[in-house]
Amino acid sequence: MSSLFGAFVRPVGAAADVKELEYIAAIHQTGKLIDEGAFITAQDVSVFLRSKFGIKIQKEDAIDIVRGLSGSTRLPLPEEANNSEGKQEKNEEENEDNTSEAGEEKPNIKAGLGSGDDIELAYVDPAIEKNNNLEIDEKSDDDESDNDKSDDDEEQHYAEILQDVADVRRHWKFKRDIPKKKKEKIQDTQLLVKYDIVQLMTFLYIPTLLRLKHTRLNNSVPFASASFYGVQLCIDYLLPSKWVSLFVQWKENKYKKMKQELLPKPQTLIRDVLTILLRSLRDDGKLRNEVDVVSITDDDDVNAETCIPQLSQKITVSEHLVRSMLVRIGEKRSALDDELVSSMVEAAGGEGALLNELSFARALTADVEAWPLECEDNKTTSFYDVYGFTENECIKQRKKKTKEERKVVRDTGDDLEGAQNHENLPSRIPRYKNTLSYIDYAADTFQSTMFVIFLFTFYTISAIFLVFVLNDRVKDSDCNGDFLCLLGKTIIDWLIFAAVLIASGFIIILPISLGNNAHSLRILPSLFSIALLVVYIYLSDLALDTMTGNSLNMEQNYMMLLWTAMTVAACLTLFTLLKNLLATLTPDKLRKNMFLKQIMLSSNTLRTAKQKKAATNKINLMIENAYQLHLNAEKSLLDGANAEHQTILNFVVNGEKQVRCGGLIWTWKGLLKKTIFSDEGVWFHARLMIAQTMQVIVSVLIGIFWYEGTFALADKVEKDRLKAEEEGNKFALGLIPTRGAIVYPFMIGGIITLSFMLLLILVYVPTTAAMVLKFRSGVLPSLHDPYFKRFRKCPDAIYFNSGNMIYGLVGSSSLFFFIFAGLLFLVAWEPTRPAMIAVIGWGLGLTITVVLKMLITGCFRSRNHKGLYRTRPGAANLSSLALECWHLGLAGGVLLGRLTQFLLAMAFWIGRIDSVLLSDEVDMLGYRFDTVPHKFVTEILVHDAHRHPYIERMGAMYLMRYKYGENFSSDAGAAWRRIFISTLFPWVLKYKEHVEENIEDDQLLKKEEESAKRREAKAKLDVFRSSLFTKVEEHEEELHKMEEGQEYVAVFKKELLDLVDEHLKDVSEREAEEAQLVVLKDKLIAKVDEHLEDIHKAEDKAAVTAKLKTELMDKVDTHARTIGLRASF
Repeated sequence: MSSLFGAFVRPVGAAADVKELEYIAAIHQTGKLIDEGAFITAQDVSVFLRSKFGIKIQKEDAIDIVRGLSGSTRLPLPEEANNSEGKQEKNEEENEDNTSEAGEEKPNIKAGLGSGDDIELAYVDPAIEKNNNLEIDEKSDDDESDNDKSDDDEEQHYAEILQDVADVRRHWKFKRDIPKKKKEKIQDTQLLVKYDIVQLMTFLYIPTLLRLKHTRLNNSVPFASASFYGVQLCIDYLLPSKWVSLFVQWKENKYKKMKQELLPKPQTLIRDVLTILLRSLRDDGKLRNEVDVVSITDDDDVNAETCIPQLSQKITVSEHLVRSMLVRIGEKRSALDDELVSSMVEAAGGEGALLNELSFARALTADVEAWPLECEDNKTTSFYDVYGFTENECIKQRKKKTKEERKVVRDTGDDLEGAQNHENLPSRIPRYKNTLSYIDYAADTFQSTMFVIFLFTFYTISAIFLVFVLNDRVKDSDCNGDFLCLLGKTIIDWLIFAAVLIASGFIIILPISLGNNAHSLRILPSLFSIALLVVYIYLSDLALDTMTGNSLNMEQNYMMLLWTAMTVAACLTLFTLLKNLLATLTPDKLRKNMFLKQIMLSSNTLRTAKQKKAATNKINLMIENAYQLHLNAEKSLLDGANAEHQTILNFVVNGEKQVRCGGLIWTWKGLLKKTIFSDEGVWFHARLMIAQTMQVIVSVLIGIFWYEGTFALADKVEKDRLKAEEEGNKFALGLIPTRGAIVYPFMIGGIITLSFMLLLILVYVPTTAAMVLKFRSGVLPSLHDPYFKRFRKCPDAIYFNSGNMIYGLVGSSSLFFFIFAGLLFLVAWEPTRPAMIAVIGWGLGLTITVVLKMLITGCFRSRNHKGLYRTRPGAANLSSLALECWHLGLAGGVLLGRLTQFLLAMAFWIGRIDSVLLSDEVDMLGYRFDTVPHKFVTEILVHDAHRHPYIERMGAMYLMRYKYGENFSSDAGAAWRRIFISTLFPWVLKYKEHVEENIEDDQLLKKEEESAKRREAKAKLDVFRSSLFTKVEEHEEELHKMEEGQEYVAVFKKELLDLVDEHLKDVSEREAEEAQLVVLKDKLIAKVDEHLEDIHKAEDKAAVTAKLKTELMDKVDTHARTIGLRASF
């Protein structure tokens, strides 16, 4: 019974966490085919932002989001990377195209620059092209011999060439569509910029790392403060002040305790991951004592709290250390990037800084400090967290830009304007395209879910009411049995029915939903929706009075029931509209109160806040799972064993555990405790709630009609029997059933039917939650499942589900009533009672015989078989022969049993669209007989693609990168976070994109040698600069007394030259460097001469001398770059 409600064995642990990340990649991708490498492209990001937030971004912005958050801005774009490889092939193809089969040359297309930035196509004759090339070659030769030719002459030269072919251009038959198609192809290639799961985790963990940093190092918990103003305002006049203060204090303590539960565990995670990383480098022999290790003690310290041995070696930041870390996680290409390595060193404190928990935390988070950390526990949406306003206010906020800022944007051609700043960082606001969020049932971005439920209930009943009205007003046409006439009439009737439903939807749902806009809290739309709803109620009342006043072909009590239900739904809808209007009029101070916001805030905001909390809890749990594997590896580590290898082995062996979850009780317990939202992040979409509400209403209506109809039919039958008795018609009296033959079978069958209807209603919520968790934990495959793509083909077909759920319930209940009530009626009806008694007796006898056979079979099986083998072959053969002969006579009973089971199963599962009744193997010529459940699964995936807790955080990170650009998430910071993720989760390295197979270890060794030379040269340069500085100080007093001691000037100059020769002679091995040293000497002497008179004349001689020192240092730095020390700066 538990499996009926979706109970299943769920994998948990680190392996299940990886499966959930694969699932995220599968639902986030938008291509026709699923990339099983779990890559997410810039096109996926662009489509997601448009679908969820209504933001349309440029191609360049989508590429920047992917490259910026993943830390790959320094890598070339796809077409740039392929240019060098395909350039030669492209030239060869062009040469082939320009030569005909007969050897004649074809005309060539050139892009000539016209006025402004316009690019025009020009026809170039091959002869002219050849002459142009000759002229250009001659021009190049002349430039080598004569450098006096100006740039103006060169421009005039090209202008004359373009003028000669200008008349031919207008006759060219090819237009701009040729380069346009090529451009579109390049754009598609650029949109294939992607990131992998490791890079996904790097920005998914940004809030967690920031929270760890603030909690661990700043001794502060960055949470939003709760407001209790509304509580005191409401109860100050009802309770004593002492009681009020105690109540508020209790709520504050509960609030703080709840927020403490969101902190990652352990809080020493950054330190422990650094320790694991450095120990791995030490075990691999990557730490060089002369470079990285500044002091070593005998034994490692053991942290009693975590059991992670803390490395006692004092490690310093160096380029060698950073390169070793990058190579360790498989990023050799990054290790060869001098600029990236230098930036990473600076992010960790600079060359020679101590690499400890503080510097590691700074390197991980310094580039993402703009993230508003307190927003994680705020009841706000992701867009509001980033921008501080809703999506609809983008236009209003953009208009607040000053004229100067708009002019800069207009002049630079940027499509985006500025927004709020975080610590004076430049930011920008996206262009919002209205998505009609108040009727968005794919992302559920409306204000109130209850409003949607009540409104659809009102619409459904109103549509039924309207259809009956129109059906009564329209006169039936008499076709006189003509088939074509009947066919045409039926088609027209159904088209009219469709038009009525669509028109009523646009007339009722669309305008009334204006008051349910979560993105725009305005008074006029709410008032308009309220007034329109009141008008509809009044019109329905008039229609009811008109219809009940005439003699119509419908029962008045039936129409009254419909009108009553419609009025109740309208009143509930009106109540939610008034609540939305009250939230609009409520002051901000009261709206932010932690209690009143539960009433004032929209359900979209409150449910999104739970998803944000679920993201924090799920990531914390992922950390705990991975950390536990590291702890277990430490405890089982043998002497001389590699800790990382032991952790991977521990992941393979113990990375997955199984727990029992799902089912009716488990789901409703989670709903009551709200853990299914805050811990699991399951999103129950509005369409499911609408359909469930309509199922309840339909069940109530069916129950009423069943009860009333049963007794009405019984009364009619009783009257017919009395009439037959009066007339003495024995034949009719024998056929007409008694009152009891109607009441008892129908009542029992109705009770059974209502029980199954209740079961069908209760099954959807647990199975929806179970299906979500199955996909997330990998029980239902996603990324590597070839059949998963069928759920992505028709995401627009999810509108089928509401109607399918309602009519499925009606169809299932009808079948159950027909089966049970019909069988009981045949038993109670006198003409069929003897036959039914005989059938029942035969069936019970056959059933008892089959049960007896099963008992005998079980006895023989237990005595003669063990597993798939026989313990007593002879006895087993005899018993098998006897039972087989017996079964030849009882096989008909098995057939009847299967038929009964299939009939009952069909009656029940025909009302369920959440479960597949027929297997995927049940098909004929490729046609599958039951695809309705696929649409139900598709809707779950559509909402998870918009509302999964990880997706919520990913969307916020996309917006942060879009808002702040390069000021949020740098390449160096992303590289440090990749190191962190790869160290804590080494099993995800298999998802990295491997593009470095051509990089050999010799290149890394060469980089290490160059780095060592730069460090040595930089050290010598520092000594030289220090000596130069000291020398100036030694002569400072004499320089101030130039008239009294001119001989000191010559001595000072000579000592400066000696310093240059002494400290830079090891660096200057080439003649070019020797020449630069001569220049350096001349510059130093010239700089001294320049400042001598100023020193003598200046009143503040110390200031002028300090300026001399600074300029001397600048000269040294400038010439040091020239002689090969560029990477040191």
